[in-house]
This record gives sequence, structure tokens and C-alpha cells, in this order.
Amino acid sequence: MFRAWECTSSKTYTRAASAILILTLRDPDGHLVEILQYSANSMTAQSHSIWAGWYHGPYTEYKRTIEKEREDVPQLLHVEWGGESHPRRHSEDPDRLLAQFLSARGLDERERARLLNGGHAVAAHDGDWSETYVCNLFDWHLKEQEAMPWLAGSAQWIFKDFLTPLRPENPIPHVNEKGLLERDMTLKEGYYVFQSYWAESR
Repeated sequence: MFRAWECTSSKTYTRAASAILILTLRDPDGHLVEILQYSANSMTAQSHSIWAGWYHGPYTEYKRTIEKEREDVPQLLHVEWGGESHPRRHSEDPDRLLAQFLSARGLDERERARLLNGGHAVAAHDGDWSETYVCNLFDWHLKEQEAMPWLAGSAQWIFKDFLTPLRPENPIPHVNEKGLLERDMTLKEGYYVFQSYWAESR
């Protein structure tokens, strides 16, 4: 029988050039199960947040940005990337923001606040949230990832649209629409982009 473990405490200790994360796990009855310690120096792979084409700059800067991030880690795993799309919304000119993005070089995470508060245009706030745009973004990322034999792995965020207590400012308040499926499991256009890359008989 499966029993869930609960993380009852999490502490991060930072020293010069290293960080240690300690997790304390307890079973449902409160008994100590395991204490796990992770050091940045002992990790075999790390994942950086790179939202090229959604929160930061154009998706065409993805390769340059991920290669820069790769310099600082032994293995890079890219988890959480993609964009939001309204089902069945399409656009004749989905990449109209690329011209504006081109003046916003770099996807440094610290630039996010500036970009979202009166800086350069970003798709998350200024885009049309069309399936057409997100399909172009997915296609670009997957094409680039296929040419990165050093990439430890990738996981687009997220499989299915979901409700969230956050994001009241979204066009559909409190719904994260970054999924490849709608909330009722209807396939979105982005699903077929992934299928075109990963299906056995392509």
C-alpha cells in the first residue's frame, strides 16, 4: 500500500560558493522517515528557468540563452518552459511581437520585473495568447533541443490547463492555460507539435 510522505521542514543553508538543502520527511503518522541533504556541489543535474518567448524576449534567443546557462552546471535539465494559449484562438500574424522582442536582448531572470512593468513587450502580457503563436514557440524549442546532445532532458510546463488561486490578471482569471490539453482533456494544437517530434513513425 502506498503511503504519502510529508515534508515537514525544509531549510537552505548558504555558504560561500555552495548551498545545502535539508528536507525532513515524515509519514502520515508523524514518524520520521528520512532526512535528505542536497548540496549544489553534489547535484548531477540542475534545471534553470528559461521562458524564452513567453516571459522574456523572443523564442529565437532560446539556444543562446540555454548555452550560456549550461556553462555553470555539470548537466542541464530544462524544466518549465512554454507559453499560454486560448483553445481555438488562431492568428494571421502570431509573431508580430518578434520585432519588439529583438530590441530586448537577453533573457536574464532578473530582467523579468523590468520587462513586465513598462519595459519591452513580452508575450505573456502583450501577446495574443493564440495557439498559433504557442505552436511556433514549441516548434522552435523542440527543434533547438534536438540539436543539443548535451541536454540532460526537458519538460514543458504543463501537460493540462488547470485552475489556480493565483493569476487573477489572466485573460481567463485563475486559469493557467500553458497545457497541451484543455481542462476537459481536449487536445490543443500544441499537443500535435510535440507528437510530430516524438511520435515513433515521423
